[in-house]
Amino acid sequence: MAADYYYDKPHLLCTMRTGPDLFNIGARQPSADWHLGHLFQPRAYTPGSIMPSYPFLFQVKDAAEPGDRVLTLPPGYNPGGKVVVARQEVLDLVTYLQGMDHTYPVLPEAKK
Repeated sequence: MAADYYYDKPHLLCTMRTGPDLFNIGARQPSADWHLGHLFQPRAYTPGSIMPSYPFLFQVKDAAEPGDRVLTLPPGYNPGGKVVVARQEVLDLVTYLQGMDHTYPVLPEAKK
């Protein structure tokens, strides 16, 4: 949206982008489960995605332990009867991505 660029200094319209616009990803995708699954296997959530997967941010275990953050993956993407557990690094990354929620009025209020 044009309003996404209102506060940018300098404005970077018409510049080449080689990846997605993450400026407002926290508002567009607020679910931590979505982010975790997308980082583990992007094509499970966005067919044809060229984003690489980041399996090193996760552990694949036979069984979850108390306190583990287990991913709920779409059918067909769970590695053979095992559970995928998020490491602290990816939980911190998801917190950062969810914080990228730049929702504000299109135009600033007029000064009185």
